[in-house]
Amino acid sequence: MNKKVFLRVLFAIVFFLGISACNLSNGIISRLQSAAPWSSGNSKYAQERVLEDISCPESFQEKQTILKKAHLTSGGRMTLKAGSNPSMPCGWEVPDIGDPEVITQVDHDTEWPAEGVTPKPGAPGTEVWIFEARGEGQTVISLSCHCLDDQGEEEQLQGTLEIQIKVKE
Repeated sequence: MNKKVFLRVLFAIVFFLGISACNLSNGIISRLQSAAPWSSGNSKYAQERVLEDISCPESFQEKQTILKKAHLTSGGRMTLKAGSNPSMPCGWEVPDIGDPEVITQVDHDTEWPAEGVTPKPGAPGTEVWIFEARGEGQTVISLSCHCLDDQGEEEQLQGTLEIQIKVKE
């Protein structure tokens, strides 16, 4: 290989690695920004909160934990909308609620991209959980994203979503 071809190939590799590093850092920055508490007007406590833009396994890199925060008033509700892609095969585990005296799950459903149409097996959708704040306090809701290994036998953790909940009367 002559020197000019070698230098062009080297330049191309360095260029694409630089672009990849920029895209990776933008993803990390957006995840850090999304970890900020939700706020509504002058009060950070609200009756309704919606958390979305999380997907299993696309939102996770190397078994990471994504942290979100929610501040609710007692009796308030939080809706979690999380993408799921069973064709990979990946999915969300049942939410683990640290203190059910502070918040409880009141509903769970799956939304499909086309309403009124029966989805094909393995089609991506959105899982929707609704939680209700019961009393003052703090707790954590954890959801784990798992995928089957290449043989389709053993579950492997892809990442965990942790939602820190603070409820005030």
